[in-house]
Amino acid sequence: MIRPLLPARYRRTAGAVMVLCIGLVAALGVHFAGRAQAGRLDGAISGVLGVPRGPLRLAAHGFVDLGDPAPVAGALAVLVVLGWGLRGPRGALLGLLGPLLAMVSTSLVLKPLVGRTHAGGLALPSGHTTAVVSLAAAAALLLAGTLTLPRAGRLAGVAALGTLSVLVAVSLVVAGQHYGTDTFAGVGVAVAAVLLVALIIDHVAERWALSSALPLPVATKARRPTRSSSCDRAPGPRPGPIAERRVRHAGCVDASR
Repeated sequence: MIRPLLPARYRRTAGAVMVLCIGLVAALGVHFAGRAQAGRLDGAISGVLGVPRGPLRLAAHGFVDLGDPAPVAGALAVLVVLGWGLRGPRGALLGLLGPLLAMVSTSLVLKPLVGRTHAGGLALPSGHTTAVVSLAAAAALLLAGTLTLPRAGRLAGVAALGTLSVLVAVSLVVAGQHYGTDTFAGVGVAVAAVLLVALIIDHVAERWALSSALPLPVATKARRPTRSSSCDRAPGPRPGPIAERRVRHAGCVDASR
């Protein structure tokens, strides 16, 4: 039996996290709608992460490039194959649909809807953050439920994916390409999308398995209609030879003979 992406005991928690992420994105979107300047929190984050030009800033640009279209497309293809190998069709669907839902929602829906800009471009939620975090979240979900891997290996993989996500988000601020709150919104969209897709896949797969397991109705043979009651002979004395010939001629046979 194929294990679910999210065991039943974790689904309420996943639903609560998804709602919190959606709430975070909605709150940031409403607060920064149509604005171009940084908020107080953005200023504080930039003050902490401000890095002068040098090796660290070059490294930040390297992490930012991980969210470009070509690396993201390659990582998505690898994730689909990895998902199929680790968790079967459910894993492949999660690896494909989770990140796609997150990226499409950010680029085509939320950015134009919110209208926050940074350096002349739409900024909230951060597209690079959404792409990298959605891929990392889907991969972490696949690894966490793969019981063939040792627990230490699963934990190390999830921790590495989380660290990579944080480095990309921080690098976007260090490189001056996004405000800090843009990256927060990107994380919220990515996590909510991946969890939503995982819950839907499990629900549909379990409904499908349940309907396939139901017994099919057994077909019963229909009874052939009996002859008209006009052929039935009423109890009484045996008819004479002439009357019996008439009965046979009409298609009725005396079953008692």
